[in-house]
Amino acid sequence: MRILKPNKSPEAGSFKNNESATGDLSYGVEELFPLEAPIQTKAGSAKAEKLIDSTNSADQKRIEQQEGSNTGNKAAGKKEYDRILGTGVRLLSMREHSVQEISKKLSLKCDSPDVVYAVIDKLLASKYLCNERFTESYVRSRSNRGFGPIKIRSELVSKGIKNNMIEDHLDVNSSIWYENAENQYHKKYGDAPVSDYNDWAKRARFMQSRGFSMEHIQVIVPSVDYD
Repeated sequence: MRILKPNKSPEAGSFKNNESATGDLSYGVEELFPLEAPIQTKAGSAKAEKLIDSTNSADQKRIEQQEGSNTGNKAAGKKEYDRILGTGVRLLSMREHSVQEISKKLSLKCDSPDVVYAVIDKLLASKYLCNERFTESYVRSRSNRGFGPIKIRSELVSKGIKNNMIEDHLDVNSSIWYENAENQYHKKYGDAPVSDYNDWAKRARFMQSRGFSMEHIQVIVPSVDYD
């Protein structure tokens, strides 16, 4: 069936149904259905569906690979966490450590700060790690080895222990420091008299290096004998 398209006249404005018109009234099929318009066919539809399926399959594969990668990363992270946790427990089983001490040691064995932080949290929560218990143990150990309160305090500060906790466990007025000072002095110098001021200063510097105050030194180190 041929479809006709009338030409519009300038006067008519528009073509009305059931009204005759002069001029060329022919229609072109290509005007109604341009050749460049895509025509959907069964073969084209099947090809499009195949392309969509292929795209969806590739997306699904990427998703599965990502999920597999995430699962692998989690497994590797858990393995590293267990390894570092075991290291921390082993170190603490040998002696008490401060939080700062154990953090430094574990950081040398692990490249992930997050793993180290997680392990420290676990050790604290499990009571394997305790700064207060460490401080008490450290003061007792160093005191028994003959060191004075000044050195012990300095060492505790370097290990991350706060001043208020140090004061709770380090009694600088205790008589034990005089006993320690006397033991250290006689172990080094015996009963040898002090020959002059330089000799006395030398002995005083030694006692200071052991952590004793000037008050301890003046009591323990004999004065110069000028006779």
